[in-house]
Formats: sequence, C-alpha cells, structure tokens
Amino acid sequence: MINISIKLNKNENIDSALRRLKSKMDQEEIMDTIRKKRAFETPKQIKIRKMKKMHKILKQNRISNKK
Repeated sequence: MINISIKLNKNENIDSALRRLKSKMDQEEIMDTIRKKRAFETPKQIKIRKMKKMHKILKQNRISNKK
C-alpha cells in the first residue's frame, strides 16, 4: 500500500496543493510503479524504459558536472 500525505497550508489554493502532491509522487516514482503493475510489459518495453532512465540519469550528471 502506498501512503503519501501532504498538509494543506493556511490560505493555500487546492490547485497548488495538488501540484505539490503530483511532484511528490513523481519524485517517489509511484505512478510508474502503478503503471508497471497494471499491465504486462514486453521485454522490449522493459529495455526501452531502462535505457530512458539511464539517459535521464546521465543527462542530470552532465548538467551537475558543468556547474
């Protein structure tokens, strides 16, 4: 079971709270996990997903090294 909570700040708009929730879910890769478990993934799809993830990590490392 996945348990994520956010607290609504005083005078905070619902839309901004939902954005915070979405970003928190993206950081913890919850939606990716749900999508993977929902349907069968072919070996080719697994390979493509892993390559995209590695490409994203390498890109972030290049950006952080330039700073």
